[in-house]
Amino acid sequence: MSFGDNLERQKDFEQLQKLLLEASFDRSALQLALKKFAAICGAPISQLMVAQRNRTLLTSIFSEELEADIAPTEALYQDINPRVLATPYMPQGKSTRDKDFISYDKIHADQTYQELILPAGLGHFSGVPVIHNDLMTAGIALHRPLSDDPFNDDEAYLHEVASRVCEPVLAFAAQIEAQHVRSTLDLIGRAKAVAVLDYAGRVTDQNESFDALIIQNVLRIEQDKTLKLASKEAQVSLLRALGSHTGIIGGSFALKDEVGRSVWMCQVVPKPAFTLAGPEAGHALLICDRVDQPLQLDVALLRDVYGLTKVEGEIASLLYLGRSVRDIAAVRSVSLETVRSHIKSLLNKTETGRQAELVAKIVRFAKHSIA
Repeated sequence: MSFGDNLERQKDFEQLQKLLLEASFDRSALQLALKKFAAICGAPISQLMVAQRNRTLLTSIFSEELEADIAPTEALYQDINPRVLATPYMPQGKSTRDKDFISYDKIHADQTYQELILPAGLGHFSGVPVIHNDLMTAGIALHRPLSDDPFNDDEAYLHEVASRVCEPVLAFAAQIEAQHVRSTLDLIGRAKAVAVLDYAGRVTDQNESFDALIIQNVLRIEQDKTLKLASKEAQVSLLRALGSHTGIIGGSFALKDEVGRSVWMCQVVPKPAFTLAGPEAGHALLICDRVDQPLQLDVALLRDVYGLTKVEGEIASLLYLGRSVRDIAAVRSVSLETVRSHIKSLLNKTETGRQAELVAKIVRFAKHSIA
C-alpha cells in the first residue's frame, strides 16, 4: 500500500514538515505538529521521544495533555518500562508494536503498564525510531487505549511513512542541540566544572574540568550515569534543585570534602535548550566553583569598560587585593593625597559613591585562572 502518491496525503506531509520546522524555534507549534502526525496516522495520541543511547529519557512530549498526576511521572518508570527497555532494539524507520516485545498476559501483570501506561490511555503502542545511532534515539510513537484494536500492519506502514517525512527536521534538531550543548559548556569555560544533568541527576555531558573532579574522587558517576555527591545533604539539595520535588529547576548548595570543609559552591540552573529537545525532562547545568581557588582580576576588561588609565587599573587591582590607601601609597611610592585623587577618579568613572561600593564593582571583573 502506498500513501505518498496521494495528493491530499502529500499536502498533509508538507504541512507536518512545516509545523515541525516551526516547532524547532517556536514551542507553541510542537503540539500542533504532533496533533497533525496523529491525525495523519489515524491515532488519538502521538508522542515525540528523545533518549540517550543508554535509554536515559531526555524528552517526552504528547500531542494531548495527559492527566497531571500521570504525565510527569513517566520518566520515573523508564528503568522498568518495557517500551523503553525495548528502544535500543527497535529497527530504525520501522514500526515496533507491543506484540514485538511483550505478551498480552504480561501486560496485565506489568507494573509500568498497570500504574502508568493503561491509566494514561496509552494501551496500544507503535514506535518508529527516526534517528537511531550510538548517541541517541529520537522518534515518534502512536498510542490508543487498550479497549481499541492494536495497530495493524497498514497503520504501522503509514506510521513508518509519516516518520520518514519527519526525519530531516528531527536530524536538524538533533544536530543543533548537540552543538548547542557543546557551545554552552565551552562558553562557561574550563575554569569551572560543568555537567549537563537530566531530571534524575544523570550526567548527559560534561566538560574537562568536571572530568577532573571525577578522577580526583570529588564526585562519582554510577554505571547508569547517575551523579553521586559526597554527602546525603548535598545529594538531596541536588535533586531538589533539579526540580525532582517542586518541578522548578534551580538552586545552590555547598559540596564538602571528606573532612567537612566547603570546597565547592554548586549551582544548578536550567539548561537553555533547542525547542524540539525541550525542557520537560528537566535538563539543567550543574556548575561547580572552587571556593579556595584564587581569582584574578581582569584589569584589561575593567579598564576597557570604565575607561581607566593604566595607573587607575593598577590601583583598582590593589584595592581588590584588600590593600589600604596607606599600603597603596607605600607600594607605589607616592603620597596619600595622590592615591586618594586616583580613587576619587575611580569613583567618578565607575559611578560609585564610596570605596566599598567601588570594590564591589571591581570584584565583578574577577575570574578563575585557567593557566
